[in-house]
Amino acid sequence: MITGTLIIEQLLNGLVLGCMYAAVASGLTLIWGTMKMLNFAHGEFFMLGGYTLYFAFTTFGVPVFASLVLAVVIVFFLGGLTEKVVIHPLLDRPGWELSPLIVTVGVSIFCRILP
Repeated sequence: MITGTLIIEQLLNGLVLGCMYAAVASGLTLIWGTMKMLNFAHGEFFMLGGYTLYFAFTTFGVPVFASLVLAVVIVFFLGGLTEKVVIHPLLDRPGWELSPLIVTVGVSIFCRILP
């Protein structure tokens, strides 16, 4: 039976999912606009942020807002570290246009087997 509560819940679920898609899409657009490369590990960093938020809130009892800030800081640090150590050295080499693309696929696979 469809009730008003169910409709409101589904509208809120759709709004949250749409905001998540918008966040991922804006991140990919920002990376493409500044670095002119595709980052196939972008979704995995988004996933790591979600896992960090979840475990900080449920396992360690950190408040929700503090867990959100913690997740953003940790994923920002991991993304910056990945860019400086793995991607940036390949961008400076002439004739290596596909190397950053292949490396981000490798980072994506590494993040998937990590847990």
